[in-house]
Amino acid sequence: SFLTSSLLSQYGYTLTKQVCDILNNPGPITIRRNAIQFPGTDEELCKYLWNEDGVESQTLHGHARSENAQFHKNNELIMTAPSDGSNRYSVASLYISGSIMPPEGAIQILPPQPNATTAVEQRRGNKSIWSMKGWQNGYFEVQDAGSQIIVQSMEVLPGESILDYCAGNGGKTFA
Repeated sequence: SFLTSSLLSQYGYTLTKQVCDILNNPGPITIRRNAIQFPGTDEELCKYLWNEDGVESQTLHGHARSENAQFHKNNELIMTAPSDGSNRYSVASLYISGSIMPPEGAIQILPPQPNATTAVEQRRGNKSIWSMKGWQNGYFEVQDAGSQIIVQSMEVLPGESILDYCAGNGGKTFA
């Protein structure tokens, strides 16, 4: 295809394979904790998701640069890829030190382990977001990490009004 041949000519086989591997897998699912409905911490919500629904998750707030990320000399991210060959790409690895970091409340739902051997392990993590008790109780909203960062990057002052042309269910108001 056009994209593959362009990538091969510019970046070579190894990096092109990494890009294609990432593009051929589902992206990460991120959620935003609703601090009004769930007054606990991000870590407590992650524990709740595990205990109630068997869904593994991790907080994104405060994550530093991932050792799996590759950078140009100017510190520009060019690729993230897990070193173990799995499909468990982390949103956290997309954030560079000194840049705007995901805010409190930003949580990534991790995909199921590819090496699950028991029926319980296989069932854990394969749950629909909409069937999770946390979502049904209003504890979180599904929201891309980029949308969560927008609020803090705006530096809105008290009394200012912002019109959000990409509004969904109001998840940015959780900020």
